Amino acid sequence: MAKIIRKVGGWLLAGLLAVRWIVDLLESIKATKHYADFLYSHGYSAFGLLPKSVLFDIGLLTVGLGLIFSDRLLKYVDRWWPRAPNIQFHTALNAGVTWDDRNGCYIRKPNLEYPRIAIILEIANEVEQGKASPSAGRVKAQITYRYADKGRSELRVVPAAWIDEPLSSVKLDCGDTRWLVAAVGFQYTQDWRVPVNRRSDITNPQSFDHHDIFGWSDTQGTMSIDLISMDTNRILTTFNFDWRWTTGYPLALIRYRGTKDS
Repeated sequence: MAKIIRKVGGWLLAGLLAVRWIVDLLESIKATKHYADFLYSHGYSAFGLLPKSVLFDIGLLTVGLGLIFSDRLLKYVDRWWPRAPNIQFHTALNAGVTWDDRNGCYIRKPNLEYPRIAIILEIANEVEQGKASPSAGRVKAQITYRYADKGRSELRVVPAAWIDEPLSSVKLDCGDTRWLVAAVGFQYTQDWRVPVNRRSDITNPQSFDHHDIFGWSDTQGTMSIDLISMDTNRILTTFNFDWRWTTGYPLALIRYRGTKDS
């Protein structure tokens, strides 16, 4: 229905232009003469300006053609000015994880012998109805923990680690979902760390480490996650959270503060 309305509107404007074209052409000639006399009498050197009536005709023609051929034009617009990927945060979970020594990454599987609980975040490149949904390519994550105590330096970890991913980056094509590791609990109430994976290529050796989060004694603050495109070296989007670590309880994300697109 919307397509039909656009085409009908385009043809109506084109018809209006055709009906008034002859009369307007005569008026344009007359207006052009008066316009030239005005420029000459005032000493202006500009000569590329058109009378208002001609500008009106050009405007009608442009709008009409735009409505008639809007479908084709949108394809060119998407090609010349591609849309940004629609990366969204879905949910945060506390999940049992196991260290996969062979691949050098965490997998989402409980380990009864060496129990580890991780805070993992589901991140997706969502598809939007009726719109082009481009790939984000390969993406790295930067995690920054900030403390309410301004006297304590923030903890910044980059590149962060992903579930089931031996490399420091993941591919986020249209419709893909990935899990990011925000923190891992080595002791449920007293020892939480943020993993970092520096292995950029499968031919490189494993380079995995953990950074300690200061806490377990009524500590709180904010945490942000920057997703960085490896194609453009720019931040695609940022997710923000509040976190808290209360004595006798595990580290927890207590509120999702929203998204900041770059």
